[in-house]
Amino acid sequence: MSGNFQGPFDHNAYRERRQNAEKLRHMGLYLKAADLFGQNLAVSSEYFNHDHANVLNDRRGLSECLAAVGVDEETWRLRHHLDKEPEETTKTQINRAGDFIQHGQFERAIVLYRTVLTTQKRTLGDSHPDTLDTRGWLALALHRHGNVDEAFRHNLYLLDLLLKSRPVEDSDVIMCKHNLAINWCSFGDYERAMQLTVESLQVLRKTRPSGDSQLRMVEALRKNINRSIQCLRRERRTEPGVKASARKVVKAVPIEQSRRPGSRDHTDEKEKATPRSKSSNMYDARDGSGSLYTFTTMRAQTSWFGRLEDTQRLVAQGRKSGGHKIRIAILDTGIDIDHYQFHNRSGKDLSCGLYRDRVKHCRSFVHGESADQDVSGHGTHSAALLLMLAPKAYIYVGKVVEDKTENVDPEVVAEAIRYATNHWKVDIITMSFGWPRHFPNVEQAIDYATSRHVIICAAASNNGANVNVAFPANYGPVICVHSVTDMGRPSEFTPSPLESSPNFAVLGENVCAAWPGLKDGQSQSGTSVATPILAAVIALIIEFVDQKPRKTSHDKRVRTPGGITALLRAMSKVERQYHLVQPWTLLTAEVSRKRVESRILDAMERKFGVE
Repeated sequence: MSGNFQGPFDHNAYRERRQNAEKLRHMGLYLKAADLFGQNLAVSSEYFNHDHANVLNDRRGLSECLAAVGVDEETWRLRHHLDKEPEETTKTQINRAGDFIQHGQFERAIVLYRTVLTTQKRTLGDSHPDTLDTRGWLALALHRHGNVDEAFRHNLYLLDLLLKSRPVEDSDVIMCKHNLAINWCSFGDYERAMQLTVESLQVLRKTRPSGDSQLRMVEALRKNINRSIQCLRRERRTEPGVKASARKVVKAVPIEQSRRPGSRDHTDEKEKATPRSKSSNMYDARDGSGSLYTFTTMRAQTSWFGRLEDTQRLVAQGRKSGGHKIRIAILDTGIDIDHYQFHNRSGKDLSCGLYRDRVKHCRSFVHGESADQDVSGHGTHSAALLLMLAPKAYIYVGKVVEDKTENVDPEVVAEAIRYATNHWKVDIITMSFGWPRHFPNVEQAIDYATSRHVIICAAASNNGANVNVAFPANYGPVICVHSVTDMGRPSEFTPSPLESSPNFAVLGENVCAAWPGLKDGQSQSGTSVATPILAAVIALIIEFVDQKPRKTSHDKRVRTPGGITALLRAMSKVERQYHLVQPWTLLTAEVSRKRVESRILDAMERKFGVE
């Protein structure tokens, strides 16, 4: 997660208020309707531009309701966008929000705290004590309102900020951990809640608490431990043999064994006894934590994606309106195009538009299937990563399989590669699957695409040293993608490195993105997760090179396997024969653009020689 953290736009709550406001207006209850329109206007004004359709509709609804009850002056002011009365000071807003919490009006408190937090982040910064305090109160209001997910997310980010500047025995750090433990209890993960609380209690005891506030904190922590123990005992009595923590992270296992708890294996015995067909695949994504909110997931996204923002910032500085858009084809299980996360803005640059607007075309190469639907979820997850990490790229979705546990037909893949090359004119193709053997028709399609300057990325596989790198990742022109943890260590499931070609690796564990049916997405692990991430990095590289005012012959080679390999090597750290890609070491906004261009030229000259 980035430093400028902001909770997701709650479409469901927003839509519900809009519908209720319309019903109240038709019933003639204009003041109550105006109250709901006003709440929506406060939220939409925070998340969208003043001329956005949601803002305009909310403003119109509020104006009409006020006009119906004779509030002419306010209606006139709203309709003509004139200056409003002097706004409340931040202190007054915080006090009013506190009053709303005391009276149980949590939704109003949330609106005020969000407004204050946005102002403080802009004027004081994320790490200022006042900003930290407001974020904590916002998390409290969200939790009491029932939005535990978003409250937990704010608490996690708050804890990360606190630990950067304060010791573990600081009272605010301990209180934040206490609030996180309460969130874990709400999720039903009493083991993790108790573990976090015990750690806080041990730290607090070392400081020998003496003041009233510290003694109250000790008592609160003890009560939390007792409550967690009671809940654990109750669960173990009712579900013998089952671990209490339904959200606990488990060690990754092959996809054939990774099934939802309580589900049954419907594969018939004949199929189990029959060897896999020649078109079998290793569609290798595995469930990570199973949800968005875990410490490992938040840490992974904060550390790796946070550093990538430096590269994104450099590329954004050179963007011009109407510039060339990098085109990426994703061959996967399709996409849930109606997922609410695809209605978000593309990062912090509002000019990038909505995620959904950048999905330019969807085509199914599987007979009888629709590409804009995804029963598996894997394609949606991968597409969301591309949209998030390459905020100006156009995405083209090719559905080559219905479900990630099914076999991928090489004929279908070959057709999709050629179609993406000829019709979509893509720059990059990403494939998160593979086979244990080579297929000539797929090789020919890959050779055809690379001859037309298309970069192809493919997942290595997920069976560790037990199985070699899969095809097509082990095929010469293809960029083979391995997985690393957020700490930069090769993942346990990533296969042994190839000896004949580079073994590029990026983050592939506990990565959260959109998932059908889950509002806040799902965490996944696997080299298939790392593959779209590396594809997004390559898109940023190509976009930066295209921005150069003076072109050289080397710039054209960036779109070849040899050229992109040279630049990926230049931004990689070698560990155990894996090339751990760290884009921010080469493409960084901390130095001048000329310096970055010079580094790129040096890398290309080492590969191809001086012009």
